[in-house]
Parts: sequence; structure tokens; C-alpha cells
Amino acid sequence: MNRKEHRINRNLLNGWFFIVVVLLVAYFGEYLKGVRSLEYMVVFSFVTVVPLLVCYVIYRKNETSDKLRYLILGGYLIMYFFVLLTGSTTMVFTYIFPLLTLIVLYHHPVLVLQTFFVTLTANVIYVVKNYRQGLITLENSKDIEIQFALIFLCFGFLYTASKLYNSIHKQNLQYVEELNQKQRMLQHATLQTIMTIANIIDAKDECTKGHSQRVAAYASALAKELGYSEEEVRNVEYIALLHDIGKIGMPDDILSKSGKLNEQEYEIMKEHVVIGGEILNGNLMMEGLLEGVKYHHERYDGKGYPKGLSGKNIPIMGRIICIADAYDAMTSYRVYRHGLSEDEIIHELEINAGKQFDPELVQSFIVLVKEKKLEGVLPDADVCQENLGEQSIKLLQEVIAKQNAEKEKTSELDYLTSTYRRDIGEKKILEELEVHHGAIVLVDIKNLREVNHRLGIIGGDYLLESVAEILKGYREDGIVVRYAGDEFLCFIPAILVKEELDAELRELLVKLDVFLQQNKDYSNVEIYAGVVLSSQMGNNLERLIDAADQALYHVKQQEKARWYLYNDSMELN
Repeated sequence: MNRKEHRINRNLLNGWFFIVVVLLVAYFGEYLKGVRSLEYMVVFSFVTVVPLLVCYVIYRKNETSDKLRYLILGGYLIMYFFVLLTGSTTMVFTYIFPLLTLIVLYHHPVLVLQTFFVTLTANVIYVVKNYRQGLITLENSKDIEIQFALIFLCFGFLYTASKLYNSIHKQNLQYVEELNQKQRMLQHATLQTIMTIANIIDAKDECTKGHSQRVAAYASALAKELGYSEEEVRNVEYIALLHDIGKIGMPDDILSKSGKLNEQEYEIMKEHVVIGGEILNGNLMMEGLLEGVKYHHERYDGKGYPKGLSGKNIPIMGRIICIADAYDAMTSYRVYRHGLSEDEIIHELEINAGKQFDPELVQSFIVLVKEKKLEGVLPDADVCQENLGEQSIKLLQEVIAKQNAEKEKTSELDYLTSTYRRDIGEKKILEELEVHHGAIVLVDIKNLREVNHRLGIIGGDYLLESVAEILKGYREDGIVVRYAGDEFLCFIPAILVKEELDAELRELLVKLDVFLQQNKDYSNVEIYAGVVLSSQMGNNLERLIDAADQALYHVKQQEKARWYLYNDSMELN
């Protein structure tokens, strides 16, 4: 269930209901005063209450419907049109404002605009109607001016708020999805690791070898028969795979005993569900995990263990695994008996319905048995045994590799500007120079020290961050490096001649100038650039940087141009 959609629909309906009640009370008061007729009240109640009841019925049928919010909006606008066109006061136009307090929940700017145009149309019709009836004149037009001014102002602010809310909403969805993806990777790695341990336990006895995999196959088949979603079926499978994890704490001589357990041994064996519960206590990997492990030996008649729960008090996951576990026991060979035939199994399931098993669930399972739907659901035991450990290691390696990649990516960047660190940036530029020529640009921020002194470190840091963002955003295929305290080293690929460079740097410097002009605190800041083309000097990065530095020194001395291209008349140090 989409809880978020359900919560929005419920809040919208509650808000609408409150508005309807307030209007009904207000109009009923007018009826008692003789201002409204009984016929009017009937029609008003119809256009007000009926849309609300229709939306409520739809809500009860599907609480998470993503279309309900738009039906609510349409129903409210029907009511608004009616009260606006039949209102007895110029203030009736304000009835749209309660809707505005709800519509922000839609975080849909286009919907806000659509509602605005509908509202504007309704109010224009209202004004034309009253003007033709002589109710609006130049003398009393002030109220109409206020009416439209308020509508434009309120919808304008709502549109701005809706855009902001929508932007935050999308960012949150992306952030949540990233977290969920990492959580799923860790979840699967953890599950595979625990499954490997459970598989080892199964392997201690030839009679129970592959037991967890078979129970998982039967339980997931039952869940599918019950109409569970694909994700829910997968969760049932995982939980069933872990249902005997508590046998880790059982003595080997009891686990590997070839015959029936005596009474004392059986009491010890019963503790495996408690141990499994303790192992998984507080583990929130998936819903129903603890219940499936701890309560799969409870009986419907209350004679099971560890708690003696009965009926529907037994968690559903425990009731499902109980049937799958018993079915595997009946079909498996034991030293003291052979596996039961299909008819014998069906008979056992039927006579234990309502005793050991949930009568409704076991009927669905009997259908699976009779219709041969359990045939082919079992995995290849040898393949599972061979690959389970490898899968566990592989998943864990994937998680670690992804985490290391993220960490390595972060460590490559300057902590303040998120541009490349000098050593990393120089390596990346060298790699680019081996592929194609380009321009090396050394950018200097003049008077940064004075900014730090006047505005503090925060003011200086903001200047550096802003300049870095402009440089990074200028060319997606470029490379930007934090070269020194007030200098950035940039590589612009595919620039071969000065004419190409003119257009590129002119546009870049304009963007930087716009930023400086918009921030008066940086009015004394100037940005210069020294440039060199690798097509003229080759791909020796050290020589290229020296040449760009010479060009930068030249332009700062001249203080006429904003950037300068290195030429042969300059001498490298």
C-alpha cells in the first residue's frame, strides 16, 4: 500500500469535509434568517454534499487512488461555481481560499495554474453577471479590484510554493531511492550470508539436506496462490529459507540423530525457534522475518510452541511456513519411515485443518498439491549447495566495491569547491591531452585575500564555491582543478586556434561578471585568465601550465585585457 498516497487522500477529504460543514452551517443560518429559500438549500446541499460522498465512496474502495485528489478538486470547483454565481455578497469569491490551503499537498504547479484559470473564469463570469444586472458600477468597483488582486496574489504565491515543494519532493524521492537501493544490496548480502549458514545446518543430516530450500519453494508457491505480490512472494521465500536458523545453537548429536528424538531431546530441539528469534531480534530486514522464524511451530489449536498461540493470533508468516515445513517433512524420507504418498499427504492436511494448520491456508495448499503446482518449484539442490556461498561472497564484494568507489570519488575532490584536487586534476588533464588538443586556462581571483579580511572566511569560501560552480557548469566535457588558494586550472577540449578561444572565454567571463555584479560585496574582485593552446606547444603539461602562468602574469600587469594567450615572444622561466 502506498501509505503516502493514502495519507494525502485522507487529509484532502478531511479538509474538504470540514469546509463543507462550515458552509452548510453558514447557509443554514441564512435560511433561518429568511435570506435563503428551502429550494436553494436543497440544490446547495446537492452540489456540496454529493461530490463529497462520491469521493468518499471511491476512497473507501481504493484508499491509495492517485486520481482521487483530482476528483476532490473537481468537486470543490463545482461547489465554488455554484456559490459564486448565486452568492449575495461580493465576499463570496473568497470561498476559493480554503481550497488553496489544501492544494499545496498536490505539489503540482501545472495543476495550480489550471485551477487558477478555472477560478479566474468563474470570477469573470460573476463580475459580468453582476455588471449586467447593474450591481457593479464605477463607484463600487473598488471591491472588484481587490477581488482580482487577491486572486492573482494568492495563486501566485501558491504556484511558487508548489514549485518549491515539487522540487523538494523530487529530490527526496531520489534520495530515498538511493538509500533503498543501498539497503537492498546490504539486505541481500546479509540474507545470503545467513542462508549459507542455514544451508550448512541442513547439510549436517542427509535426511534434512536441502530442507530450507524446499520449504522456501513451497511457502512462496502458497503465497503466490494466495495472491501475494511479486515482492511479497520473494520475501516469503527469504523468510522461509531462514526459518530454521536457530538450529545453529542445537547440539550436533541431536541434529544428526538418525532416529526419532526422545522426550528430553525433543524439548531441547524445541528451543531452536527461541534461539532463532534471539538471533533476529531487532532485525528489520523485512516484515514478518522474526514471526516466521519464531512461530512456525505454533499450532492453530494452540498446542504448539514456543508461546502456545492459537488461530489468527499466530502471525500469518508462521502459519504459512508451518504448512510448508510439515509438507516437506511428510514428503521426505526418514530412517523410521518412507515419504508419504500424495493421497496420504492430502488426507493428513485435511484432518489437521483447524488443528495444526490454518484451515483457509491449508485448503489453498491442498489445491496446489492436487493440481500438481508444486512440481517443478524446487531448485536444483546441487546447484544451490554449490553456488550459495559464492553468491554471498559476490554480493558482499559488490557492496564493498560500490562503497569504495564512492569513497574514492569523494577523495578526488577538493572539500570546499568540489573541483578536482591538484594531483588528481593534473592526471586527468594529462589523460585528455593524450587523446586530443585543447586549451589550458589558469584562472586567478584577484583580491580574494581582501575579501577574506573584510567578510571573513565564510565570505571568501562562498566566492570560491560560486566561481567553481560557474567554471564546472560552463562545459560538461571540461576539467576544473583547485590549483592554488585563489587559482583554478581548467582544461577546455577541442580548442585549436585563437578564434575558437575568443568566443569560449568571452562567454565564460560574462558569466563570472554577472555573478560579481549581483553580489555587491565582491565589487572590488576581478578575475583574470592566462591561456595556452596545446596545439601550439605540445602535450607537456608542466610546460603548458608554466606558459599559462606567464600569460596570466602578463594580463595582470597590463590590466587592460581580461585574458591573454601565451605566444612565442614570452619567455618561460
